Amino acid sequence: LLILVNSSEMALAPIVIPAIVKQTATIIFLHGLGDTGHGWSDEIAEIKPAHAKLICPTAPIKPVTINGGAKMPAWYDIKSLNKGAEDEEGIKESSEYIQSLIQKEVEAGIPSNQIVVGGFSQGAAISLYTGLTGRFPLAGVVAMSGYLPLFESIKWDSVLNPAILQCHGDRDPVVHYNIALTTKQRFEEQKFPNFTFKTYKGLDHSASQAEIKDVKTFFQTVLKNSQMRSELHGWSDEIAEIKPAHAKLICPTAPIKPVTINGGAKMPAWYDIKSLNKGAEDEEGIKESSEYIQSLIQKEVEAGIPSNQIVVGGFSQGAAISLYTGLTGRFPLAGVVAMSGYLPLFESIKWDSVLNPAILQCHGDRDPVVHYNIALTTKQRFEEQKFPNFTFKTYKGLDHSASQAEIKDVKTFFQTVLKNSQMRSEL
Repeated sequence: LLILVNSSEMALAPIVIPAIVKQTATIIFLHGLGDTGHGWSDEIAEIKPAHAKLICPTAPIKPVTINGGAKMPAWYDIKSLNKGAEDEEGIKESSEYIQSLIQKEVEAGIPSNQIVVGGFSQGAAISLYTGLTGRFPLAGVVAMSGYLPLFESIKWDSVLNPAILQCHGDRDPVVHYNIALTTKQRFEEQKFPNFTFKTYKGLDHSASQAEIKDVKTFFQTVLKNSQMRSELHGWSDEIAEIKPAHAKLICPTAPIKPVTINGGAKMPAWYDIKSLNKGAEDEEGIKESSEYIQSLIQKEVEAGIPSNQIVVGGFSQGAAISLYTGLTGRFPLAGVVAMSGYLPLFESIKWDSVLNPAILQCHGDRDPVVHYNIALTTKQRFEEQKFPNFTFKTYKGLDHSASQAEIKDVKTFFQTVLKNSQMRSEL
């Protein structure tokens, strides 16, 4: 039996360049029409963060109509340059393939908010489409010399919101600069929260050193290694350094559970995130986690620590559980710290019977995960209720991480609400 295979028709395996140190992030970078994963692997490998793994997949071989039907690596067919002639099926197939790569990373323990998808030309188009319409909320999208395809079919009220860097030369003869400006206009019309457009004077359909430098800075900004702390000690060292000397620190770990928005991958989570749509909150999971935190508080109270000498705080999901527990729990607390979080289930809260701890809410105005507007909605709720001791702090340029200024503010809050003078011995 003799089997002949045309090797040029076979899909090439992605180029994979591992992280230099322990991997806590992933970059998936897509080449342009007629290229392969090798085309960009060296360039991106030089600028990726040390903690990031790089994956450069190769598009399948397919005929490209505008090139006379010649077969070449292509993420989708280009039927013509006329409006409305896009290869919707091919675009969606390639987007689904990229999502399968993202899912494998998530299943391997990399949160999707530590993944960037980027690309050049056709690769940029697939990256933008995937970042907006996919199943996974990403840290960011890089679009070099590309555009947003199928934009008329996009439901803007339900898109994801990664940080986006769009880069384009004003002398591009392939994907014309006006096409890039149309994409820019779409994002601006939708008031997209974290969108940056960069123009490179005199640049054609290629990359410049200035552009590569901007992409490197973007990677460093959205892929913070500090976000990926270990499950058991994620915040313990940071908070231990700023807690008052008379305070005990407890840093619990969330249970392992599947998270729907991350493709059902199992990870430590205080509650499931079913979708980003309003009204899709995991009420049962939120209340279960709040009850667990209250059981920890109860043990401290039974050991002789008054609840008004206890602070509950957290980051992201941890902040959400802390706020909910501080308002609706059984114990009047000294305070609540909410970093990069929000108040969940606020429509079900009975404000006339909530507890009144001092609250410090901290948020970066460039957060691509829990968006700043979500934090402002929580702020608005507290202000509408004339909550007596609520403080909101904004950190300019901060993404979904903590800054030294924020840590300093949290330290001051601890010192303010946990006065050691209240803890004198009876004698």
